[in-house]
This record gives sequence, C-alpha cells and structure tokens, in this order.
Amino acid sequence: MRDGKSLMAPFGLPAGSRALLAVSGGVDSMVLATLLAPLHGHDLELTVAQFDHRLRPESRAEQQLVAEYAAALGLPVIRGAWTTPHAARPSEAAARKARYAFLTAAAVQAGADVIVLAHHADDQLETVLFRLLRSGAAQALSGIRPVGRRGAVTLLRPLLAVPKAELVAYAKAHGVPYATDASNADLRFARNRLRQDVVPRLREENSRLLAHVTRLTAEQGALSALAERQAAQMLAAATTAEAVDWRQLSGEPAAVQRLLLSRQLDAWHRHASQSALAALQQALATAQGTRAFDLRGGRVWASYGRLTAATPGPATVADKATVGATTTAAADTPPAPGRDAGVVLAEPERWYPVPGGRIGRFATRPAGVTDWALVPAGPLTIRRRQPGDVVVLPSGHHKPLRRLFIDAKVPRPARAQCLVAAGSTGIVWVQGKAVAELFRVPRTDIIQAVLAFQPTPQRTDDHE
Repeated sequence: MRDGKSLMAPFGLPAGSRALLAVSGGVDSMVLATLLAPLHGHDLELTVAQFDHRLRPESRAEQQLVAEYAAALGLPVIRGAWTTPHAARPSEAAARKARYAFLTAAAVQAGADVIVLAHHADDQLETVLFRLLRSGAAQALSGIRPVGRRGAVTLLRPLLAVPKAELVAYAKAHGVPYATDASNADLRFARNRLRQDVVPRLREENSRLLAHVTRLTAEQGALSALAERQAAQMLAAATTAEAVDWRQLSGEPAAVQRLLLSRQLDAWHRHASQSALAALQQALATAQGTRAFDLRGGRVWASYGRLTAATPGPATVADKATVGATTTAAADTPPAPGRDAGVVLAEPERWYPVPGGRIGRFATRPAGVTDWALVPAGPLTIRRRQPGDVVVLPSGHHKPLRRLFIDAKVPRPARAQCLVAAGSTGIVWVQGKAVAELFRVPRTDIIQAVLAFQPTPQRTDDHE
C-alpha cells in the first residue's frame, strides 16, 4: 500500500493546503484517513467530515466511531445528519445529493477548497458498468474522474487505482477499525446487484479486471479531452456570428456529426433526446427550409443547412442556390425577430454587458448589488425568453415560464423584455424581483454561485 504522501503527490497541492476528508466509517475511508493523517499539520491541514444518513439504526454509532478514531489520529471532525424528511426507502441519488450538500457546507466551514474522497478501483468498475447499463454514451466509459469539480470545490480521489481487497488487508494488518454497512448486501439496489453477482463472475474470467478498468477509464478520459479540443476547433471554424454552417461539417461521418451536434447543443444549454437529435441531424443534412426544434432548455432551428439558437433570418440567394430552386416550407413558424442566442457567462467573477446593465456569476454577492439570485454553478446563457422555456423551481420541479409570468402578474409587454438565465436544466433566473425571489431558496448541493445583475445608472437632471 502506498503511503499518504505518494497518494496525494499527483494532485500537486501546495504545502499547507486545507482539505476536507469525507469519512463514512467504512473500510475505504477509514484506511484513507489512516494514510493521510501523518500529513496533517505539515503537507495538509485536514478536517474529517462524517454524514449520518439516519437510514439504519447503527448509523449513529458509526458516526461516533469515526469521531473517536479521528480524535485518535489528531484530526478535527465536523459531523452532520440528514434531517430533511424523506421516504422510507429514499433513492441512492437523493442520499448522494444530501451527502454532497453537507460536504460542500463542511468544506466552507473548514476553510477548505478541496474534498478528498475514498472511491477505489472496485467503485470505478461498478460505476462504469452501471453507467453502461443506463447510457451508451462514450463518456460513460470515463468512469469516476480522479479530479472533479462541484461548484467552487475540487474533488480528489487518490484511491481510484487501489482495489478494495487491498484496503481490507491493510485495515486488518494495521488494526484500523471500520464499520460494515449491511445495506450494501441489499439486492433491491442495482449497484449492489452488480457488486454481488455480475462483478464476481467477470473477475472469474480475468483476475486483472480492475487493472484493466483503471487503464480503460484513464485512456478514455484522455481521448475525451483530445476529442473535446478537436470538436471545439471544428465547430469554431464553421461558426459565424449568426449560426453554425453545418454544410462545412456534412462531409464528416454521421457519428462524428452526432458528437459535434451534441457538443454544440451543450454549449447552448440545450438537451435533446436521441430521437430529437437524430431528427435535427437529418434536418441539417437535408438543408432545405427552416425547421424549429423545442428542446429541453430552449428552441433551436435547422435553417437551410445552418444550426442556430437565434431566430433565423430569411434565406439568402446563396443559401437557396445551394439546395436548389425548390425549398420546403418551414415546419414551424419561428418567433418574431430580435431574440438572439444571448450572452454566455462562461467565466465566474467577472461582469458581462447585457441590455440595461451588466451581469455575472460570483462566489459571493458583490457589494452594493440588490438584484441577485442563487443559481447552479457553471456557465449560464443570458437571453430573452423563448417559446417552450421552462423554469427550474427551488423544489427541483419544472414550470413553464409563461405560467410563472402569469402567476407573478408580470404585464405582457414586460415579459418580452425580461432577461432570463438558462442553465443545463432550464431557466434558473428571471429578471425582476417578483420572479427572481422564487429562486433565492437554497436547493441542496447544486447551488454554488450567485447571479448578480447591476442596472446601468439612470441619468438625472441636475435641477431635480
């Protein structure tokens, strides 16, 4: 087993960095705490965090075990518990969301911008298989990344190449106490069925299965990074101020075009089902007429071989010549001119000019700003409303923006002038206090940024 210093070396943290160590009480995290404890006060300033889901009678005792062992290692502890009402059998996703909400808050409390997690090689294998069952996307094979982001916090996983059997052997050899979660054997959960049935059979076929999945995820992650750079270059070369000229990309294989299309939609915060993606790709290949597609996050158009998230203008003579003298009529009537694809807030901690003022997303509310809202971390698109827009409510549910305007009694003329912030799941902010107030309720761990709008100061007459 490698020591804590060699495990953390690949991440290049400066000496004295503050890090939060997530410890559940299981063998994985208890061994990780043992390995990293010698670094405390020297290479790292460590704080242990333990979250009690309160789903099992023994969970309180497990939290106490973690607290006592952390004290023995000389590490401070932050405890938390799931107090939000939940179903008798909550989903794994709900439990994970609650846990990460606590860890994010604990990191802030500890002054840490790094959270260290104990995911290991067996977790990696199960994750790849689980994602493969749910999706055929190439990214599924990238598995869990050694370095990740969750809002303003960096997630580090130093044990991803270490098999669980090695962690168990270390614990037994060094007297590391740990708890065994009986729910891990509950076959009602899909991951447990993979762990108990599928994975052992695969290991029987090849004892180096874990080593192979470690190599697979590392190489797939590298390939994805290279593909992302190439896709960005190809799309940039085909993009004008108004649209992406898909005719420049039509010579690429269909699978490549599909990846490019998905990436461009992601950049516009639009998300399409596989059937909608295929229909959009076919419309671009046909390069005739204008067709609108209402996707999750907003509308896009395929117009004479061009892809746009803004209202397409009339086809030019050159466009019509490209597709021949006859063109098909628009499948959907585009909305009125004047709406554009908007301003993308790609970088945090900076202002972007928008109609009527400036806007940006920040870690904390800028001084003097009164028009602000809590939003998910990550790029946002600031634009005017579009047909089919849906709002993400504090509960996590969605609501048509049109209905929200009606409920908030926003005058019809004012609705067209309102700016909105579109995220990956829908509209997360709408200009105007009556509506923006709806988004100021913290929603679990996904809220990591402050969206601030500062209007342009109005000029006044000196005599007034």
